[in-house]
Amino acid sequence: MAQSPFQAALAAVLRPLEFAARDGFAPLARVQELERTVARAAARTRELAIPREAREALRGVEAAFAESVAEDERRRRIEAALARLRPFSDPGWEEAALLRAATALSGVG
Repeated sequence: MAQSPFQAALAAVLRPLEFAARDGFAPLARVQELERTVARAAARTRELAIPREAREALRGVEAAFAESVAEDERRRRIEAALARLRPFSDPGWEEAALLRAATALSGVG
């Protein structure tokens, strides 16, 4: 089954975070422009017609990666972003979201 536009856009946010967190954050120092990449991907994903809860989670991730921070804080933000966004990558979440009333989407109803 093909990925939905939301799942593809969400993957663009999650992939760099998951890579940076791999093996106890071993590759973190080598990741260039992580904050910019994640913030831009989150902003693009928020532009989709998605439920409010996903939009708010993405807004929080975008804000958290709006600027560079010290490594310890960077790790904390990566972990928090992964914890906040991973539930949306579950196909069951998307199926449940599709069963909601259209008013669950921002700007509808």
